[in-house]
Amino acid sequence: MKSLARNYIWWPKMDAAIEAAVKQCQTCQESRPSPPAAPLHPWEWPSQPWSRIHLDFAGPFLGSMFLILVDAHSKWMDIHPMQSITSAKTIEKLRIIFANHGLPHKVVTDNGPSFTSAEFGEFMTKNGIVHIKSAPYHPSTNGLAERAVQSFKQGVSRISGSTVQERISKFLFKYRVTPHAVTGVPPSELLHGRRLRCRLDTWYPDVSARVENLQRKQKQAHDTTIPQRSFIVGDLVFAENFTGTPPKWLPGTVAMVTGPLSYKVHLDTGSTVRRHVDSVRIRHAQENQEQSHKVDPLSLLLSLLPYRSSHHHLLQGHRLQLHRLLYVILRDNELHQKDWVGDSQCLAPWPKEGEVW
Repeated sequence: MKSLARNYIWWPKMDAAIEAAVKQCQTCQESRPSPPAAPLHPWEWPSQPWSRIHLDFAGPFLGSMFLILVDAHSKWMDIHPMQSITSAKTIEKLRIIFANHGLPHKVVTDNGPSFTSAEFGEFMTKNGIVHIKSAPYHPSTNGLAERAVQSFKQGVSRISGSTVQERISKFLFKYRVTPHAVTGVPPSELLHGRRLRCRLDTWYPDVSARVENLQRKQKQAHDTTIPQRSFIVGDLVFAENFTGTPPKWLPGTVAMVTGPLSYKVHLDTGSTVRRHVDSVRIRHAQENQEQSHKVDPLSLLLSLLPYRSSHHHLLQGHRLQLHRLLYVILRDNELHQKDWVGDSQCLAPWPKEGEVW
């Protein structure tokens, strides 16, 4: 476009003006391809076994569906054949599993109907379990369970047996006594604190250092050519439209940072959606477009901090004290209360001159 314009006309800063016009073109922005994949963000390795488990369904495979469960600490895997994957049947299998191993602190699933039903949510709440659902349309968020499904299908396909249950039992025994590629320790030893009886006896290194070092190398190798992308509350963005109807990208504003790679976006249509960072990209506002700069300072503070779930739960638990601290900071910098808005349920009175908490 710039080359074509130079053949007919010229004015000062012509290239910059053409670039700005293209960036502000709504049609051009909506038709752009999806952004590059986000940098790898490994799940935090739990310090205790059976603290966080990942669930997924595999199948139809060998004439049945299977409930796959993986413990994030030990990599212990459980496989249960299921003729029906309704919420009631899923809860029935989980009761059997929890009777053997106890209740976990967290359960990670995708957004399948069996896991998002009110019945399943009530089961999680009554047992004091935090239910974490992966970002919609982004199955790699629950990558541990997805990888377990692949290992199960490949392993069972290579094992002979008279029944499906026999083949599953042989696969699980070999899997549980074999040192895991990530931890370097058999899953049975990390979960139960003992080695299952077998002929293998090796020296076991520091599991935590091994996992962290492997994750760091994996992240460095993955992120070499991928730029870091992040947003804060108030950023103008486009959220990918998964409804199947045009346009592909919907304009909106970042309303909340819900995770290290996920956001809640308030669309210009009035609705709010949750999207993975791969489904969000920056939106350049037109010069005549009015923008609201009033943002909840606590939400902005949380969005600027490196995301760690424990840190954010701590900060959320002290919203009142943080709001009071922000008041003092704003006053000392000669700012005014009208320059921002906050959570009306957590706001303390504006401090008077000389008042100290």
